[in-house]
Order: sequence, then C-alpha cells, then structure tokens
Amino acid sequence: MDVIIEKSFLDKIKNISSISFVVWHKGMEIYWDKDETPGVDENELSHQLGEFWFSHGEEFMYSGTMYLDPDMEYFTYEREDDNVSLFEDVTIDFCTTTLKSNITELSKLFGSQLDVDDLSLNIEFHSGDLVDCSVNNEKDGNKELKLEGNLRDKISAATKAYVSDEINESFVENMSLSIQCSWLSDIKEVTKDDYFFEIIDDQ
Repeated sequence: MDVIIEKSFLDKIKNISSISFVVWHKGMEIYWDKDETPGVDENELSHQLGEFWFSHGEEFMYSGTMYLDPDMEYFTYEREDDNVSLFEDVTIDFCTTTLKSNITELSKLFGSQLDVDDLSLNIEFHSGDLVDCSVNNEKDGNKELKLEGNLRDKISAATKAYVSDEINESFVENMSLSIQCSWLSDIKEVTKDDYFFEIIDDQ
C-alpha cells in the first residue's frame, strides 16, 4: 500500500529509526528519539506526525510503532490489539500441569527433587517469537532458572498449543504474551504491515 508524503516532511524524519503513536481517549502521544532530530522544532514535528497518522487512520487504527526503512522507501507499522484474553485460573492450571509433566528434567537442572507446588513458570513471546522462558523455585529463595534447549522448546510448544486451543491457531503467529510466576501478565495480538512512500512536492 502507498502512503503519500511531502518531500520536506520526509526530510525531517529521514534520520528517525522508529516513531511510537500511543492513542487514548484524550488524544495521542508521540515518541521518538530526539537525538535523531537535532535542530528540528519538536512541537512542530510532533504536530506533523499527528496529522500524518490521522490522515491514514483508516489503515493504522490502533496505537503502534512506525519503523522507518533506512533508505526511506517504506515503513513498517507494528500495532498491538489487546482485545483478547485468557482465563487466569485456566492459565495457572496450564502452568502447573506443564511444570508437573517436566518435573524430572527440572529437578535435574535445579540439582534436587522438586515439588511442583514450589514452582512457577515465566514465559514471554513477542510477535509470535519466544523471548524468555524460566522457572522460579520458591523453596530455594525464589531462585530463577533460565531454560534452554529441548526443555525450553517443549514448554514453548506447549504454551503455543494452549493459546491456540483457547483462542485460535492464527493468533499464535502474531501474539505477544507474558506469563509471570504462572500468572497471566499480558496478552496482545501484534500485526505488521508495510507501507511504501509516494513522495510529492510540498503543497
């Protein structure tokens, strides 16, 4: 999809790597690394960015982050939709069941026989990719153990299967999910779309 942009405006943002648009009921807040725009009037640029976002609101719709191509040929707009949910008690049961089914391997890693009631799971995904996977042992001062290799892959696959069953399979490909101490902390759907610049002379 093409997006019309004036040349002078494109010149102002050409050194910016990413721009975040946070939309809420009282308006919008816009963030970028100010060190990437030295000498530029920040208030004026923020106003122009807001106008640019609203002029394409039909495509963007949600809060998100605009990642600019270094060659300024296009940008990727990544947005999050939090209109999804998982039941907290079901998520806790899933974590307990998953830890219990892997208790033998976890005991070997911690170096002692573990009780599943002392353990909690931390797992995080962003845009469908696993970011973090660890287990806390409350009996050992809440010691955290980062999981790796086959065990990490098994728990990651089990988590994806759980979310797929509770929501749907396609959601898993784009999900951002955070489970901390076996409690659901956050879940969103992340989508990414590319928009190509159609550069015009200043009006």
